[in-house]
Amino acid sequence: MQCLVHLRLMTTYSFHEAPDVNFYEDIAGALNAFPNLSTFELSGMHWGSHERNLDSESQRVWQNPLKSESELSSDVLLDIDPYSDLFFGY
Repeated sequence: MQCLVHLRLMTTYSFHEAPDVNFYEDIAGALNAFPNLSTFELSGMHWGSHERNLDSESQRVWQNPLKSESELSSDVLLDIDPYSDLFFGY
């Protein structure tokens, strides 16, 4: 499994509260066990990554899959149609 490039996990566990920072740090730490892994998906949350060189050693940094509303521009928020089929989960 060391050559795994993409990993997708589905779970029936529902989050009653939004995951906290420890949740993301634990998953990022577990993903570092797969050196060739470049993308990861957990129940629809996409995790991207990039490599960072530290002291002549390459380390993969996993990006936070969620963006806060403050990171989104107001134009993006206005372009969302709340009545579109994509907005509702079936």
